[in-house]
Amino acid sequence: MQVFLTTVLPLIMLVGFSLLLGLWNAPCHPEGRKRDHHLIRAGNILAIIFGIWWAGYAVFQGALLVATPGQLLVTFACFMWLGVAYTQTRVSQRKLTIIPLAVVALLLISALALGLETTSVKPENLVNARASVHIAMSLAAVTLLLGSGMFGAGEIILHKQIKSRTFGQWFHDMPSMSDLNRLRRVSLTAGWVLVTISVVSALGTLWFLPESREATISHLHPMLVLWGIITSLWLADRFHWLAQQKLAAASVGVSALMILLLIVSVIGFFTRHYA
Repeated sequence: MQVFLTTVLPLIMLVGFSLLLGLWNAPCHPEGRKRDHHLIRAGNILAIIFGIWWAGYAVFQGALLVATPGQLLVTFACFMWLGVAYTQTRVSQRKLTIIPLAVVALLLISALALGLETTSVKPENLVNARASVHIAMSLAAVTLLLGSGMFGAGEIILHKQIKSRTFGQWFHDMPSMSDLNRLRRVSLTAGWVLVTISVVSALGTLWFLPESREATISHLHPMLVLWGIITSLWLADRFHWLAQQKLAAASVGVSALMILLLIVSVIGFFTRHYA
């Protein structure tokens, strides 16, 4: 059973994502939107399969899949693709879909190479019930906020192409400026909601488990700063305090900050637990 969960199913999913990536990369006439619809549906099915596998393996292991670097990578890949499926239900990303597809495939390959099984370290020593919600919401928020940055970058690129009148193939394959703006806003809002839930769960830890106060506060300070930045960006977007291009650039900046925070957090997490 463990081999099936840690090797066979992830390999099958990797084949599925690779096939989908190839199909999205295949040339298509602008009027061939029916094919895009089928590819989006296939991507949603893959998201459901990925989510069920992730939840099933977490139940089988008895802990969230963050006990090893490989598990952390596959968890990040799962949340990333669930985020893509969510935004695709609101607005089609069109050919921009190949970027997260390629990242998910790369994360799956890396996770399989590192291994998804826990060996000497027990999952219970790394995560517990109260930490699971906090970690899961944080990782899910990161993926959505990174998506918001990607769509913001798309807005900036498209604006420059329109301004310079250089209309290449990517100009025709990308979503429209209004669709990119909607995608960025959907991702930003969903990411802000998840970050807020994550912060609330951390504050709840302070209330119900005062013995973990020192460790929680050291982690909470940078998170509250990040929440403040994301909330400010969300409010600026919600009430149109900034122009669209400035909001897009700010989303890119927040995404860069999220990547830096993720790298530092992951290094600190595994340094603490594997030292």
